[in-house]
Amino acid sequence: MKKNRIYKIIAAAAAAVVISAQLAAVNAAEFNLKYVASEQFSQTQGENQWYYQIYKSGEYVDMDFDAKTGQWSAADTGGTYITRESFHPGNKINTARVWEAETSGVVRLTPQGNVRKGGIGGVGVTTKIIKNGEVLWSQFIEGTDNIGFGYSIDTEVSAGERIYFEVSTESVAYGATTWNPTVAYVQTCEFTAGGSRVNSMSELGYGDTLTCTLYDEIAIDEEACAYLAVYDSEGRLRALSERLEFAFAADSSRYVETSVTLNAQSESYDGWSAELIVIANHDGRSYPIDISDKICL
Repeated sequence: MKKNRIYKIIAAAAAAVVISAQLAAVNAAEFNLKYVASEQFSQTQGENQWYYQIYKSGEYVDMDFDAKTGQWSAADTGGTYITRESFHPGNKINTARVWEAETSGVVRLTPQGNVRKGGIGGVGVTTKIIKNGEVLWSQFIEGTDNIGFGYSIDTEVSAGERIYFEVSTESVAYGATTWNPTVAYVQTCEFTAGGSRVNSMSELGYGDTLTCTLYDEIAIDEEACAYLAVYDSEGRLRALSERLEFAFAADSSRYVETSVTLNAQSESYDGWSAELIVIANHDGRSYPIDISDKICL
């Protein structure tokens, strides 16, 4: 399975894992499972899903790239900048490296190495991870602390949703902070037809075969299987795949690939939906499961 070309949207419905084929448009040409800030550092805003901003007067504002210094900065902000692996906030002006979700899913947030001061001195810095105004993680790092802290956070994102990795300080001196954020999808899927990615059921025609590949690092039951179902705009079941069992990828993650052919003639499949339902099997009986592997009756 080509992990750098997986596409997904996940939602829990009827106590099952449901994956909708009516997907938001994908901006990037390729969808990656893992985003590492330092490796994808760019001089273009939004490239590789990363943005470089300051938080000032209650709003986020894009920084400008300085080709001479090779870093992002903002004028008249007390020395704010972002480099490949470093943040420097201004006096009560935060710097934020921002990741935007290419598609919906469950992502795991970790740093490569600890979040730590870039040099000893100063009053310290406050680091935060923010999504939809909610602080997912926050840590004050003393001015004398060059060891720092780690974290591991799993969170759901929707396509276009942003996660802010933000640094602030009460004094500009010694504000440099080493922080290399990593965002990795841990549950994701791709819809394709004829070898090309499908972003909406309206792209399909009669006789097309729709394939869905679910990639998973979350603990889906080992006895699980999956069915791909297609529903019309009125919610009636119009096609159902065979029962497919999960397999192991080379990296020991689990995946399932299932297909269904559109055999209901329609001028347009706009408004139709495709759902992948994951089922666990126990004691000869089947139970729908959600993305946390909780068995529901």
